Amino acid sequence: MNLEDIVLKTNNSAFKKNIFSSILLLPILLAMYLHTQNVHEKYWGDKSRYGKEQGTIYAVQTVELSTAAAGYPMNVARLLAQGDLEEIQNFVNTGYGLFGFAVTRCGAGSTKSTCVDETILAKTTPWDHWINDGNISQLIKNSDYSVLTNQHDAGIDWSYKAPKYDDIIDREFEPAGDIIGRLYYIRKPKPSYWEQLYKFVVKDMLNGTSSDTKYYLPILFSYLMVWIIACLLLTKSIAWYSDKIIKSRKEIELIDENSSLKDQEDKLKSDIDQLSNAIDSEKRQRKLQVEQLSKALNSEQLKHELKVKDLSKKLNDEETQHIYTLEEKSQLE
Repeated sequence: MNLEDIVLKTNNSAFKKNIFSSILLLPILLAMYLHTQNVHEKYWGDKSRYGKEQGTIYAVQTVELSTAAAGYPMNVARLLAQGDLEEIQNFVNTGYGLFGFAVTRCGAGSTKSTCVDETILAKTTPWDHWINDGNISQLIKNSDYSVLTNQHDAGIDWSYKAPKYDDIIDREFEPAGDIIGRLYYIRKPKPSYWEQLYKFVVKDMLNGTSSDTKYYLPILFSYLMVWIIACLLLTKSIAWYSDKIIKSRKEIELIDENSSLKDQEDKLKSDIDQLSNAIDSEKRQRKLQVEQLSKALNSEQLKHELKVKDLSKKLNDEETQHIYTLEEKSQLE
């Protein structure tokens, strides 16, 4: 089966058109997957993009945590020195869904880079519980922090370079006193692409205020429109190509039919010519026969006339002889 037969059968079969539409959907789904995955990466961002422009959520976290790093350490350090854990918990609970905090106690001999006998005293309790006892130790390992001292005064010891670049710029400020703890700035981990897609499909698709809806729904509709247009173009192309094939085949059939008629016409002319030649030949033969018969008749007639003349002459001679004989007898008598 060649391509033309496949196109014609596809054009006449709704089932086969659906199969081609489904096949066409596969690369569109793949393109949509790659597109949405790229959007997901750029929307959330994480430390794996170090040195690159960060995502929107990561930039929001950077701005909020940079602000917190400028004002929280002194207050939390004083509360920690006083042992007011309840108020410390109130501080760390000011972190909401996208970021949180954790406060730890450090033993004697701790430095900026090491925390001796580190103990977690308080952590943010977000509404969706992404910070919990099971993951807090791992979260603080990957988080930036400020050291807390027992004589902590106002000042900024570090800040981020820019919202979308989380490089840390160290300041000249050094808090006085001994290090007694740390304040960790915890970013909500980037969810996996599939987790976020499931959340979008199950919860957020019809929620107009959802950030995922604002990003993913236009992409979904865009690729859906691309697929619909592609299917329409495919259907139109198959129909157009089918009409072209049918027209071409009809033209070929007409050419073949005309060629066959011409062959028949040529054969008929040839038969007529042969019959005409046969008739002419027959006429010539008949004419020749007639001429031969005419010559034969003329010859017979001439012979007959000669015989008649001879008989007439003989009769005349006999009659003359008879008359002469009678005249002689008459004289003798």
